[in-house]
Amino acid sequence: MKNEELELFFLSAMEAAIQASVDIMEVYKTDFDVVQKSDNSPVTLADQTADDSIRKILASTSEYVLSEEQTPISFEQRRNLKYLWIVDPLDGTKEFIKRNGEFTVNIALIKNGHPIIGIITAPALNKFYWAVQGKGLYNGEVNDWNIDVDDLINGSAQVDAKINTVKIIGSRSHANSDTQNYVNLLKAMHPTSEIITRGSSLKLCKVATGEASFYPRFSPINEWDIAAGTALVNISGGRVLDAATKHPVMFNKENLLQPPFIAIANGINPETLP
Repeated sequence: MKNEELELFFLSAMEAAIQASVDIMEVYKTDFDVVQKSDNSPVTLADQTADDSIRKILASTSEYVLSEEQTPISFEQRRNLKYLWIVDPLDGTKEFIKRNGEFTVNIALIKNGHPIIGIITAPALNKFYWAVQGKGLYNGEVNDWNIDVDDLINGSAQVDAKINTVKIIGSRSHANSDTQNYVNLLKAMHPTSEIITRGSSLKLCKVATGEASFYPRFSPINEWDIAAGTALVNISGGRVLDAATKHPVMFNKENLLQPPFIAIANGINPETLP
């Protein structure tokens, strides 16, 4: 992909993330209904309207959009795609329902299994993060999501991730015993480390910016939950690794469930992992 084409893809993704953030906040202010999907996970009007906006805007790129809210095409149809979008229009629906603000919009562009663009917005917290391969990691804040793409980009600051103190980050809603056992191993290796929790892909944002050192995840999670966050971490100099093989996690697999993984910030040597 030429740099000019990558730039156009990035601008489309930013536009989609902004519009989805607007859609979500409009629903957030109402007494919205919650419906249980077939897998017993919750969904709201915010998930659906954000998904509609993202897919409509990304259609201009002519690349397939793999979204949590849509039934995916078969692996045979997508296995040879050089590029595709992986989207979670509202990551952290449980946090959205709790109204604690820790939910996000996740958009990633995947090339041959690897994320090369990642955009995450936290609509209720007025925060955003984005990263493009070769350009680095950026973040910023907004006063209002009714903002154009150029203003959002111009309001971004490049992040030079530096770890000051070791912090281990975990999930508010999805912790399990295997994850806790791994956290205990990390804690034994770093006795003065601090344990913090966040919802949604904000955990990966914290690793990408160096505000957290480790994020282990051993409970079930899908590709769309971590694709954008993985882009942020990788492009910032960190890594998201399969916990068993220590190889980088891949995307657009036949099984869209991710294996257990450990995300590490820039400066952490993967050879020191348990």
